[in-house]
Amino acid sequence: MNSTVGSPARPSGLVPAPGQGQGPLMKPVLNRVLVVDDDEVVLRLVQLSLEKLGGLDVRTVNESANAISTAREYAPDLIVLDWMMPGADGVELFGQIRATPGLEAVPVVFLTVKTHWRMVDDLRKLGAAGVITKPFSARELATQLRTIWASLQSEGDSAR
Repeated sequence: MNSTVGSPARPSGLVPAPGQGQGPLMKPVLNRVLVVDDDEVVLRLVQLSLEKLGGLDVRTVNESANAISTAREYAPDLIVLDWMMPGADGVELFGQIRATPGLEAVPVVFLTVKTHWRMVDDLRKLGAAGVITKPFSARELATQLRTIWASLQSEGDSAR
């Protein structure tokens, strides 16, 4: 079973995170994805899925402590975060990303087993671009990320 929980659009009345949905700040094509997850098996599956099936350039990090420095060096178009990790969890890391100059506008998608609608809504209120549930389909993951990416592009176009 896999799914993208809810639509990538943010609930009405919420202000997008800085740079999210603001077309001029985003590249037209998704290419570089940083994946942060403490599970090496998940990291490898996501990397293979996005690189081999999706044709994306992927960098992985297995510790939240190394995520910010890797993101600064790699300059991803999009970041995929696990929610539950030792050390800083995905929500804490998301806050650190938003507070880091140069990363504050990078869209973030959560990849998580937490799928209760209130939890998903909380992530959206924080400014998450999307939420994809585990288990996920390796065949569909790149398409799901590109769909979220396209929705952010559309939001940027309509805001201009």
